[in-house]
Amino acid sequence: MNDSGDCTIATSHPVPLMREAVAARLRELGACLFACGQSPLWDEPTKAAAVAELVDLVPGLCMVAGVHDSDYFSKLPNATGAGFRLVPRTDASTAELWAATAEFSALFGSETPVRVRDLAAQGVPIRQLARSAPEGPRAFLDRVTEAWHWRGVVAEGDSHTIAADMPADRCAPAILAGLDWALQASLGLLDEQSAQRAAVRAEEVREEVVRAFEHAQGRNLPAAYQRILLAMWAGLLGQRPGWLRLTTTLTEFRFHPGTCDRPRFAPVNLYLDPRTADLATHLYDEAVAGTGAYKLHEFGEGALPFELAVPGAGRGTIHVTHQAASVSLPQGEVQLGAPAPRNTRELAALVEARFGRRASLVGKALMGPVLMSREWVMILNETASNYVPRTRWWVQQMEHRGVPLHLNPILRVRFHALDALATVQATFHLPDHLAHVFNQPELTGPELAAGWRPALDRAEVRLKALRHTRSNLALLQLWAAEQPQTWARHYRAYRAARDVLRAVGADVQARKGQMRVIADEVAALEDRARELEALSGGLRRQRMKPLGDQMAALRLETPERADELAELEAQWRRVKRQQDVFQQELADVRRRLRERQAVWTELRDKMVLVARSDQARQARDRIAELDQLVARERLRQAMHLLRCRGLAPADVRPAAWWFRLLQDSGDWFGAVRRHLELYFEEFSAQGD
Repeated sequence: MNDSGDCTIATSHPVPLMREAVAARLRELGACLFACGQSPLWDEPTKAAAVAELVDLVPGLCMVAGVHDSDYFSKLPNATGAGFRLVPRTDASTAELWAATAEFSALFGSETPVRVRDLAAQGVPIRQLARSAPEGPRAFLDRVTEAWHWRGVVAEGDSHTIAADMPADRCAPAILAGLDWALQASLGLLDEQSAQRAAVRAEEVREEVVRAFEHAQGRNLPAAYQRILLAMWAGLLGQRPGWLRLTTTLTEFRFHPGTCDRPRFAPVNLYLDPRTADLATHLYDEAVAGTGAYKLHEFGEGALPFELAVPGAGRGTIHVTHQAASVSLPQGEVQLGAPAPRNTRELAALVEARFGRRASLVGKALMGPVLMSREWVMILNETASNYVPRTRWWVQQMEHRGVPLHLNPILRVRFHALDALATVQATFHLPDHLAHVFNQPELTGPELAAGWRPALDRAEVRLKALRHTRSNLALLQLWAAEQPQTWARHYRAYRAARDVLRAVGADVQARKGQMRVIADEVAALEDRARELEALSGGLRRQRMKPLGDQMAALRLETPERADELAELEAQWRRVKRQQDVFQQELADVRRRLRERQAVWTELRDKMVLVARSDQARQARDRIAELDQLVARERLRQAMHLLRCRGLAPADVRPAAWWFRLLQDSGDWFGAVRRHLELYFEEFSAQGD
């Protein structure tokens, strides 16, 4: 985003630093590493790989790993009931699902649904196929857009319960069901020997999770999650690391007069101090524009980009007006008191007076990284936290206006989990979409490591060919060349049916051409008939009737005018002969008109017979049948090829327990440690 408010999100990949350079910067900063993720059963513990690479180079380095217990459970607002459900990510029923707190990615899976718009871009008549699907349009779209090997546990109904208030016992069955699904789905990809070894490790992981929930019985979900985090870190590293400190979001951001002066809360002053509040608010609104996140005024008068989380009461936006402060918790607006606080110490006093020392202050959207980076060095997966580029813009705009933030940089980790499979001596049974691009059903670890990037390149080439081949006949020809045993006969049948319809069409067009010629002739004859009728009628009205009237009058007079009468009679006969000529021609024109109309009708009837012939009908039916076959195959191929794109996110965001699952088949985690890349992402423009 530039000074005018236009948002530009950087998509470049910074050059990674040597381990020694990263260590030197961390020693200079003197801050702890900090990670606070949503689910210990996905990729959060994988950060152990990065920290383990640095601890020997940075004496006294500590890692603060927490449970993000101020977040809500994923929700399905339209679902009835008050329980939990394990759902996939799709581009239909769960397209708007906000996934948090309990997510699972089975081996090589990721939260990457196939987008309906991408299927349509490949020429798939997706809406037409959905309308005619036996299972119904929504179920059909869910099936064809489902992200492969990903599930999330969601709370049914409109729950406002944050993780800190969620009893561990209540959600344990759903979380264990999700883990069981992920483990079994992963084991299903392995050959028999590898699967037997991995099943032992899978049971170890499951037992750790079961014990964590048993230990947390009668307590909240974060209590179980902390034990799971510790088990995952210890399982990856082979021992419990002494430099690891477990925590939760609400613990670290407890807000009262005894904590409010900590550096992590200093940015809150920017929104309380009258000298900077308007600027900070204006730039925040500019930063979130177009993201779908609310601007501050949309939360109500005096809204700050911070929330209070109160155990047992939920989480809500802090409001500071000219008169007083309040917080909008789920049960309603709670007054904190007056006068309006102008700094964190005054705000903390109001919070303590209302809630004691139980409340925690957390940042909305792009303010979370600001609070954390003021005191710690956040360690993030390279693809994590979409808000960071906008946070960075906000920080730099504040600095540009003379308000420095003094934030630590983010330490980004670029994993290469699939590349590290070169050390894994196991054979993988590929799912249909991967087998489609690898052109084989099984691969060893080294083969998968060496081949997955070229396979994705092939997938993109095939998608391009699919996208640019709109003709069904051309597509059948392409497939017939690739798989003659399957598609050659369909190509020949389509071409034969097309040739029949082309012949029928040529016949129809020829008759239509003749009919157009005859229609032109008929129009000309009709014009001539109208002209002759007008001429004949004109003679009758304008010449013959006046002459007749004069002759009748003269016959009543004396014989002396006989010569004059004879002259009139002679004129009348001459006019009558002229009219007879017109009438004769008119009769001839009408005869020819009837003849041409009869020919036109005969051509039309024959054209209809040709167009509706059994041969033409059968050809049309065959083409319609093959069009449906091509549409389904186009969908199948597009779905497989687009689903392959999920491998790239899986490479950079692996679940921690994947490595433990294959621990007996090679040093996968050790290879991940050796392959990972580290770099710093600065908030300040001066730090770039």
